[in-house]
Amino acid sequence: MVSCRFLGASVGNCAGVQGCQEAPELIKRKLKLEQYWEKTIRCRNEKNRLDATADLAEFSEKLAEATWAITQKQQRFITIGGDHSCAIGTWSGVHKAIGNYGLIWIDAHMDAHIPESSPSGNLHGMPVAALLGYGSPSLTSILSNEPKLKPENLFLIGIRSYEPAEEELLNKLNVKVFTMDDVNEFGFAHCWNDALMHFKQNDLPFGVSFDLDGLDPDEIDALGTPVEKGIMLKDTLECFKNMPMEKFLGIEITEYNPSLDCKQKGVSVISQILNALPMDIELPNQQALE
Repeated sequence: MVSCRFLGASVGNCAGVQGCQEAPELIKRKLKLEQYWEKTIRCRNEKNRLDATADLAEFSEKLAEATWAITQKQQRFITIGGDHSCAIGTWSGVHKAIGNYGLIWIDAHMDAHIPESSPSGNLHGMPVAALLGYGSPSLTSILSNEPKLKPENLFLIGIRSYEPAEEELLNKLNVKVFTMDDVNEFGFAHCWNDALMHFKQNDLPFGVSFDLDGLDPDEIDALGTPVEKGIMLKDTLECFKNMPMEKFLGIEITEYNPSLDCKQKGVSVISQILNALPMDIELPNQQALE
């Protein structure tokens, strides 16, 4: 078992449906994580869509600095979002701390839009592009002007909702994308292990960016952009239990929206994910969360 530090990434105005900004503090309270909690970074919640770009850039700088501070001390981090735009700050901080790394991106969406290609203008649909160096300069230059992630070290799993412009960009960069058709044919573990093998062969530390809408909506419904026929929670948990911790940097868990949690599953799902990680964390038992 290894120790870790928690970060809250309180941002919700970069999603189409707001509410994710309430998740970090709620999860901290419900799962009694105060002793592990480093800090919560908050984004200004006054604008949305592309008008929130400057606010997201300011927030991303602060989150990147916090992630860098943990990673450069060779500690693991667990970031609780927040909508998925927080990934820009998280992985920019990792890049500053260690340079080259690998990333497994679990999601229903590619999140690879740039402002000119996005039908909605929602910034949580742009973090993959930003980390690869595409999109708004204020988001691609967090802590440095260079791309924060090499395309050959990025693996997307669970993809089933995207626009042609995103697919074109990721195909051009030869990013490995496992769609849900791939997951259904080969299994989640096969896709996961393919990424881990690449990281091992290239001696790369790695992290996980987990958008909960990568899961099937039957597993969790508290999502702004749910997509049917997704990944089953048990499949991710089995892989997390066998995480190769010697190279593991951290994980971010995003897009839980407490305001949409009609079935009260969200906290339990996040608790199960945290319990599956070989981390030294004491959590309330599942019965206490029901």
